[in-house]
Amino acid sequence: MSKYLWNRSVTVVTGENSHHVTINNTEQALKFLLREWPTGKADRVHAMAKKTLISTYHSQGSVDEACDAFLAAAVSAGIVVRD
Repeated sequence: MSKYLWNRSVTVVTGENSHHVTINNTEQALKFLLREWPTGKADRVHAMAKKTLISTYHSQGSVDEACDAFLAAAVSAGIVVRD
């Protein structure tokens, strides 16, 4: 899994209890996008993030691109936790 590690992490809010989840690698991000993404928050940015993360997971993209794509989707959905 180390080839999927990011240089930074992205913390998002999920679920009804506003649980915080910190994502720091491509595999976690892809699982979150596919299984835990908030209902009604999937948009064009989310779709592009999925495409980028799947490519990176299959060694066809960079981890920096994957992190940037996940962050953009989370910002678009309004689920990023800001410090």
